[in-house]
Amino acid sequence: MEAHMKLKILSIVILSLTLATFGLVTVSGAQSFRTGDTSTISSSEVIDGSAYIAGSIVDVAGTIDGDLYCAGENVTISGTVKGDIICAAQTLNFTGTTTGDIRLGGQTVTVGGAVDGSATIAGQTITLESKGSIGRDATFAGQNTIIRGEVSRDINVGSETLLLDSTVGRNVTADVNYLKLEAATDVGGVFNYTSPQTFTKADGANIVGAVNYTERSEEATSAANFDPTGVVIAILMLLVSSVMFALVFPQVLHNVTRKSVSSPSQALVSVFVGFVAGIVMPVVIGLIMVTILGIPFGIVVLIAWCLIVASSGVFAAYSIGRFMWPSQRNIILATLIGALIISVLLFIPLVNIFVVIVSVSYGSGVVLRYLQKYFKAPNYSLTTTPTKK
Repeated sequence: MEAHMKLKILSIVILSLTLATFGLVTVSGAQSFRTGDTSTISSSEVIDGSAYIAGSIVDVAGTIDGDLYCAGENVTISGTVKGDIICAAQTLNFTGTTTGDIRLGGQTVTVGGAVDGSATIAGQTITLESKGSIGRDATFAGQNTIIRGEVSRDINVGSETLLLDSTVGRNVTADVNYLKLEAATDVGGVFNYTSPQTFTKADGANIVGAVNYTERSEEATSAANFDPTGVVIAILMLLVSSVMFALVFPQVLHNVTRKSVSSPSQALVSVFVGFVAGIVMPVVIGLIMVTILGIPFGIVVLIAWCLIVASSGVFAAYSIGRFMWPSQRNIILATLIGALIISVLLFIPLVNIFVVIVSVSYGSGVVLRYLQKYFKAPNYSLTTTPTKK
């Protein structure tokens, strides 16, 4: 996929999520916050305001008279949202309805519901089912994209493969390696696509406007082999999780990082502590789990360490926001600014690797330094003199 097309797709994805996320810092009034291993909004519930929900399993079946922000491992949205939906998950399934736009990111994203507005989706596998529909424009960035539902206006796709089998109201712009048009394809406007090979078109597929094909050589395909899916998903998860953590646990975020943001030297100490821990902890956990008796304790330590690493990006984002904008007193806004800075750096080859290492090292380091005060060395000396008989 050509670099300029990828950057265009990625810019739309990130800009859409950023603009939506900025709305979080100004929300007031009725809001619903749900967190936990399993977080749900039942079909009988009606929330008068925006909903913020996170968990390993997220199930939204009720009605939300506002925007929906969610993050989790498995997210299912089958209810009605009278606003925008901004969510990130490993597996995300939308079968409900929304009067606004959707901005989704995940490994597997499936849309089988009705969207009145536009759709901006990034994922490894993206599917717009035949029963799903997009009322305005659709922008997809992924590895495998399947479009069977109706899109009322334009489609922009950057993907390895694209299967189109639906009605498109206006134009299609695609940058793909393989493109197939099924029999139910009906494009009302111009079809522009860039690919190393021409598309495969089934009998019955119809394109009203002109078809403009730009051939991309195999050499150019190999040179532009950067797959943006992982970066986009990471950015979506970072933005959503950072802001939601700041919304729910603002003082925890501030207290844990207070010492490290006091000076650059303290920040470097946290990076060093986290980097060393990243090397030592896997070895320690492995040694603990060598024996059968040590396995349960080793599992507990492993889970705790995974939680620290998983949350490291949030603490790094807040700290960067504080460093860059020291006068800012709004914890949510400072966290968002830091998350956006990290997001931009993740687009730069080689630099993104360094950013990930430093962010994880710093984030885990500040948590470990904060927890250190709760673990004091045991005192094995006698506090009283034994009584002589």
